[in-house]
Formats: sequence, structure tokens, C-alpha cells
Amino acid sequence: MTIQEKMHSGELYLPMDGALFQEQMVCLDCLYDFNQTRPAELARREALLREMFAEIGEGCCIEPPFHANWGGRHVHFSSHIYANFNLTLVDGTHIYVEDYTQFGPTWWWPQRATTCCRSCGSGDISITPPFTSAATAGSAREPSWCLVCGLRTM
Repeated sequence: MTIQEKMHSGELYLPMDGALFQEQMVCLDCLYDFNQTRPAELARREALLREMFAEIGEGCCIEPPFHANWGGRHVHFSSHIYANFNLTLVDGTHIYVEDYTQFGPTWWWPQRATTCCRSCGSGDISITPPFTSAATAGSAREPSWCLVCGLRTM
């Protein structure tokens, strides 16, 4: 099992592994650049988010500072997501955020403390909006669920 496979499966791994550490430092340098942008540099922020995140849809906005131990490398944002100041994501594995989600200021999502599925142990959790919008009207979507076995996690 590779070190990346261990990281994403919840197995113990050495985070100071040379290649893994260097890869993480590149991500954190990009995160630093994002957090140093001026308020009027919206196009630069958008370009940096596209570089930093695993995927990011239309209409997404994150107000700096943003904190993530992998700089967003394993974060998947759908579309029209807004994160107020001080969003913290522990993105040592994949985090999925659905359309029309909003994060209030100083919101954090710990990756291993609460996102491991109680049923199958997967760390791949999806977050859906805690409110109904035009896009989700009429659907009964849960706030969060395991992408492997479907168990509701919150």
C-alpha cells in the first residue's frame, strides 16, 4: 500500500515522508499566496482556487484566510459555494461539498475526528447544504453522508 493510499484509507502513515512532505509544501505555498491576495483581486483568487482544489465549480467564493493542511488539494466543491472568513478544512483525504452550501465565519471540518463512517470506516464524506434553496427544493437531502456505504454521518 502506498503512502497516499494509507493517507486516504485512514491507515497510519508517516506525514514527514520526504516526497509526501514536499508535495504538501507546494500545496501550502499556494495556500499562502491565496491568503495574501488583496480584496479586489477576485480573478487571482479564483485562479488560485482552481489550482489548489481537486475540483471547484462555478460561483464559488472563499474569503481569506482559508486554512487546510493540504491547501485544498483533496477538496471537491460543487457550484455556488460560499465560505466566510477562517474556513478550516483538514483535507488529508477527500472532502466533497454539494451545490449551494454556505459556511459561516470560523467554520472547521475535522477530517478524522468526525468524518470516518461508523459503518465502513471510509473517510470520503459529502457535505450538503443545511438549508433549502431553489436548486434543492423538494428534495430531502441529509446534511452529510458516506460516499461509500451511504450511511448518514451527521
